[in-house]
Amino acid sequence: MIDRNVVLLIDCVENRDLTLEGTNLEMADDDEYFELMEAVGKVCPKVVPYHTLHAFIDNIGSHRDDIVLSVWSGERSRNRKGLVPAICEAYGITYVGADAYANIVAGDKALSKTIAQKFGFATPRSVLIEGPGDLSLLHALVYPVVVKPNFEGGSIGISQDCLTHDLQSAETIARRLLTAHGDAVLAEEFVKGREVSYVIVGHEQEIVFAEAVEIVVADIELRDTIWSYEIKQSATVNDYWRLVTAELGDDVLQRGRALFRSLGKVELMRIDGRLDADGQFHFIELSPDSYLGADGAVGAAYALRGTSLDVMMEQLLRNALQSRSPRYATSTAVPNRTGTVPDTSLPDRR
Repeated sequence: MIDRNVVLLIDCVENRDLTLEGTNLEMADDDEYFELMEAVGKVCPKVVPYHTLHAFIDNIGSHRDDIVLSVWSGERSRNRKGLVPAICEAYGITYVGADAYANIVAGDKALSKTIAQKFGFATPRSVLIEGPGDLSLLHALVYPVVVKPNFEGGSIGISQDCLTHDLQSAETIARRLLTAHGDAVLAEEFVKGREVSYVIVGHEQEIVFAEAVEIVVADIELRDTIWSYEIKQSATVNDYWRLVTAELGDDVLQRGRALFRSLGKVELMRIDGRLDADGQFHFIELSPDSYLGADGAVGAAYALRGTSLDVMMEQLLRNALQSRSPRYATSTAVPNRTGTVPDTSLPDRR
């Protein structure tokens, strides 16, 4: 049991926009909201939920001694995942997960590939398209090629159409994504292989959990396609996770741990990639803002090791307390700006 109250920052949505232009795929649904509320509520005295950053900031003086757990997504800003940790650091409040720097670095797919290469990871050959004038770079790649937003997560902007098999279709998707999301597009050569996530939890002094899991989808061979929003969000798709830690090999596991430690305050991270037919792991992206539901990679990795969701939450909260350093506590005076009542209900979607 944690002797601190927990602030749960979570933005909810009733219907996700399952189009290439959609930006709310990372937002929680009601099931996720109640699942997290229940799990966290089992390990702390009180959970206070907020559904907007404004509501949290207006009541921030009430949470000086609490722990912030954020699964807040936001929309249409490449900096949005850095906002909550930056706010918490400014007010000297303990929070779970990566700091603003690690979140923003990981959110830049092209940059994170460069970092992964530094630690010896194999990465698919790619080009960064920052505007229509860069479309000629697509000529340099060998098809099929995956075209996706450079600054998005949660399969935002990644449909089955993003697995392109020729130059013309790659250009079409790249133009559409540039227009829809208003930022750079990454095009990388497709790696035929299994969809694997290496989950690491800990802090700069100690890694407390590290397991790799593979997502398996019934009736769909993921080796031949991509983990797109059509598959991920489908209510009719049957999928399950299995442990594959031993298949990654000690060298990949150690590289992942070294990369994790290099980012400083990160605490929880998925290293997502593809395991090809020869057993080589190909790095795709970093996800420090991992989905925490029981049916996601993090929850599944713990469950496959016999750990329930509430016990996992307790470890994440304790880990945040242990990783807290004076360099992250920049303020001790936290005024209550308005004294308003915390927003504890689900958002009005009318």
